[in-house]
This record gives sequence, C-alpha cells and structure tokens, in this order.
Amino acid sequence: MFLKKLFSYIILFGANRLILSGKYLILLHFYYVFKEFIMILSCSNICKSFGENDILKQVSFHIEDHEKAAIVGINGAGKSTLLKVLIGKLNADDGVVTWAKGASIGYLAQHQDLEGAETIYDALLEVKKPVIQMEARIRSLELEMKSASGDELETKLSEYSRLNHEFEMADGYSYQSEITGVLKGLGFTEDEFSKPITALSGGQKTRVSLGKLLLTKPDILLLDEPTNHLDMESIAWLETYLRNYSGAVIIVAHDRYFLDRMVRRIFAFEGDGKVVQYEGGFTDYQAAYLLKHPDLLGGSAGRGKNGAHRDDPSCF
Repeated sequence: MFLKKLFSYIILFGANRLILSGKYLILLHFYYVFKEFIMILSCSNICKSFGENDILKQVSFHIEDHEKAAIVGINGAGKSTLLKVLIGKLNADDGVVTWAKGASIGYLAQHQDLEGAETIYDALLEVKKPVIQMEARIRSLELEMKSASGDELETKLSEYSRLNHEFEMADGYSYQSEITGVLKGLGFTEDEFSKPITALSGGQKTRVSLGKLLLTKPDILLLDEPTNHLDMESIAWLETYLRNYSGAVIIVAHDRYFLDRMVRRIFAFEGDGKVVQYEGGFTDYQAAYLLKHPDLLGGSAGRGKNGAHRDDPSCF
C-alpha cells in the first residue's frame, strides 16, 4: 500500500518535489524502472470550461495497468467531457494528460455514426484483417515450400515458423468463433449477422462499435455508457468479459449494480467540476459520500433512487 501511495505522489507531484532517502530512494529507482508496467494514464490538474461554467476543475488521478475504474455523476456533470479530454478529442484549458508510451486506447462514445454497405459480421471481421492476411501468407508459404530448396527453403521455413507463432499468439485459429461469441454476447442473433450496417438503429450501431472495440483489445478501454442499449443478459455477458479483460477499463455508467461488480475505484463528480476519488465499487462510494455529508441521511423528502437525496451527486 505504501508503494502504491508513493507512486501516486510521484505521478501527481513529480519526484523533484519529494524529499527521499535510504530505502525510499531505492523505491524511487524501482518506480522509474517499472513505471510503464504500473501506470497507463495520469491526469494532473485538468481544467475545462465552457463559457463561465467550470466543467472540469483541477482534476487529477491516475489509472494503473489492468485496473477497472468508473466515472460517475449526475447528467451533465462532465463525465463525457472528461473522456473526450483524455483521448484528445477536446483540448483542456489547463493541466496535463499523460499516457504510457505506446499505449493503445479504445474509446466508445454514446452515439455512433457507422456507415457503409458492409454487414454486422463483416464490420467485426475487419478488425481481424491482420490475422486473416497472416493466415493467407501461411497458406501461400506452404505451397511455395513444396518447390523450394537450399537457402530459399531455409528462408521460407524461417518465415513460416515465425508467422505460425504470431498466428497462434493472436488466437488466429479461433478468430471466427471469437467474432460469433462477441456478437451473440452483445445480443445479436445469427440471422442478424448478415444485416447491413445502414439498416441498423443507433443502439444497434453502438453495439457493433462496442464489439469491434472489444475485438481490437487495446491496452485501455474508455467506455461511455456501454450498457445503454443492452438487455440484462448482454449486460451480464459484458460484465464477465470486462472483468476478465487483460487491459485497463474506465467506464461511465449509471448502472450501480453493474459498477459494484465491475470496478474497484470510483471517480465522482461532486459539483463545480471537482472530481473526488473513492476506493471500492458504487455502494462503497455512496456510503463514503454519505459519511462525509451526514445531513443527507435525515428525512425522506427529496429522496431519489436507493434513498439518496436529490442534491446528492450519487443520486443519478
């Protein structure tokens, strides 16, 4: 726990502002050697305003590799704006967003504008294009090696061995069943696989975009309301998928039960563009918030979902 806090202080304030000696210097060295394996995203004092409205005010936090976290708050608080600042779709007025070197980022917006005559299945198959091309080259090498000899054969054998290894590492033998599993998990029937993208509703397009994103397997997923267009069965499937996902995940969602099972940290908008960090799931956050504001516990007037007061940011 101490090591985690030390790294957090370094990320937020910089090593030059910390006075360390002895074993702590060793820990500092450890941090610089292994930091890329620990932190994938750092935000420091992010500010964003629209006119006179402060949407983000000195927002600071970091996300570790493999971590699952959520951003919560009332509608219009700034959750989607924060995601857009993180990926560079919106520029912050002040502050710094730092990504781990070489990190791949996947972002799902609430609304998708997928176009094209391709089908639902073809849209996801496009994600596997590098694997498909690799398989085609492997089959081509198998034919070429039948008539090759000497150094030429050795060269082709070397390439064949390398590509086979890469193909296996990319789960090349199961990419078709993987696509089918993701589509079914997101609520599409096999009869719908051949449906053209142009014939889909907005919610269906969002599900297709989510499926493509999951198959891409980036180092971190930023998902804005991913459960909006899913039924209960698909939400349960997505929960299991994301809990087992090897990368980091940041979710914006209103489904508190989904968040309780999914995340271990909450970043909560609590008014005036301020974001406060809480450890645990949504229920842990709500309990901690009410401890800070005991006045919200009294009386029944003005209460919303789960007994939360309507002025309580956790009531959404």
